[in-house]
Amino acid sequence: MMNTIERTFTTASDSVTERLDALEKSLPEIPSKALAASRASVRRANDVVGSAASSVRSRMETVGDEAGAAAATSKGRARSNAEKSPDPDEIASWTKSELYERAQELDIEGRSGMTKAELIGALQKS
Repeated sequence: MMNTIERTFTTASDSVTERLDALEKSLPEIPSKALAASRASVRRANDVVGSAASSVRSRMETVGDEAGAAAATSKGRARSNAEKSPDPDEIASWTKSELYERAQELDIEGRSGMTKAELIGALQKS
């Protein structure tokens, strides 16, 4: 699809260029130079826009790749945490130190000030 669009655009661009070349040759010197200057300005603007579009496309591809990798990492971590998740009833038999370690692994906020009962509740919710 993109090749068809690019070919169509290139064909149209070549046709316009040929017509403008012919017009430029047929005009008197001053209007011809004015047209040539305008065309040069437009070419430069098109080059800048094309370069910016290419840069944006490249960056978007990078963002897409990084987002995909991040999603895969998150999915893997979630799966790993799910596999490691103990039975909620089993958590109640852990020591406060064990509860605190697990809360650290899960990055539960406020864990340092929690009682054993609060740690159990927080871990059972996560």
